[in-house]
Amino acid sequence: MTDLVLPESQRKPERYINIEVNLNKLPARAFAFHLNGISSRFGALRSDGINNWDLSVAKQWKLAERFTLRFQTQFLNAFNHVTFNAPNLTSTNTAFGTVTSESSLPRTIRWAFASSTEAATAMERSVNVAHFLTRTAILACLPAQAATCNVDRSSWPQPDEVIPTAVARLCASNLSVSLLHTSRADLGDEGYSIERQGNRWTVSANSSRGSLWGAYALAEAPTPRPGVSKPYFPVREWWSAAFQANFNLPLGGAFDRPIEEISAIVERTIREAPKYGINTLQLMGRAGEGGIDISWFLEYDRFPKLRARRLGHGLAWRVEEIRKLAREAHRHGLDFLLWDHELVFPPALLEAYPEIRGVDYPVCFSHPFIREFVTAKFDEFFTRMPEVDGITLTFAETRGYNVLEHGGCRCDLCRRTGTADKVRQVTVDVYQAHARSMQSAWKCAAITSSPRTPP
Repeated sequence: MTDLVLPESQRKPERYINIEVNLNKLPARAFAFHLNGISSRFGALRSDGINNWDLSVAKQWKLAERFTLRFQTQFLNAFNHVTFNAPNLTSTNTAFGTVTSESSLPRTIRWAFASSTEAATAMERSVNVAHFLTRTAILACLPAQAATCNVDRSSWPQPDEVIPTAVARLCASNLSVSLLHTSRADLGDEGYSIERQGNRWTVSANSSRGSLWGAYALAEAPTPRPGVSKPYFPVREWWSAAFQANFNLPLGGAFDRPIEEISAIVERTIREAPKYGINTLQLMGRAGEGGIDISWFLEYDRFPKLRARRLGHGLAWRVEEIRKLAREAHRHGLDFLLWDHELVFPPALLEAYPEIRGVDYPVCFSHPFIREFVTAKFDEFFTRMPEVDGITLTFAETRGYNVLEHGGCRCDLCRRTGTADKVRQVTVDVYQAHARSMQSAWKCAAITSSPRTPP
């Protein structure tokens, strides 16, 4: 494997590694994280080293007993050093061995003035003036007097995480509204009615979701109209912006975008959903890929050999980001799903457990350890992320063990196991793990269908 490494003087974006090495380039033999051709021990092959300096200079003046002025300048990537992303390591791809993007941002210089006063009530008033490249933004943060909210929600039981969102939207519209909890057959599970009597509106619904969508419909309409509205489809789903959290970036992020920025995009998507009666959000993976492999969030508690080899940084941060997004989704009436590739294995799996190696294939699907691993993986996931409502499984486009392909391990048992049996086994294992987590909702999308079945 050492012949993959090129001398540093010969490395170029168009030829970062030695692409003339003898690797298996048949598409049917492609495997997760390129274990068919590149061992996970050679991590140095996979990305450019990080050489980034961020500098900050600040000065603070105390001008009076309760008045402070602060000036700060930041230099991000101060020396303007380019850091390339990992080269393409899919040996079956025509771009194998080339670098097509960079992970670093150009040098950024920004400065800010901030003033603050300490009042006896501990309330701060600040004005920040920031200069970012050629843009200037002025942000004034002053204590505001709360507007009067004329919304009656007394018929809804407490606590309910969705109704406060509906109330907040109506309060912002300055309308006089009653949110009425009903049991009307004509509204169904998620429908609502809007009625008007004088200057007061009434939004009636059988569920908090229906009340939320009715509240948004009333607040968003230029000229609100009374009537009954019911959704045509039981599942109305949006896919989120690409959410990246791979092994090689310290805190995740999609290429050169930090995880906080991607989270903010997903949050904005969540907050727009009630306008359109959306009831499900599916969190997608990095740009160019559908899934968000749950391996990004696991410690592999039941597998000490893998824990010793775990890659990546900021796992706890990534977990908390997902949990935060799920809670925000629930407050906006959304079920929160993650799209997951299966079967996907961590890079060090074969090194830690060589006994699972298959015949003429990196892994044997029929080995008992595989089912134990999948079960434990999803048990840990749903325990670590109780807010996640379900998993959307994809089998056809995984970079791991392709359950739908006709190749794979050539042992007698694997050859006798049909594709439908493989899909059924993985689906049942995930379903049972979710049921064990004692969550109240389950959604599983396998290939093209999206059945809804309670655990």
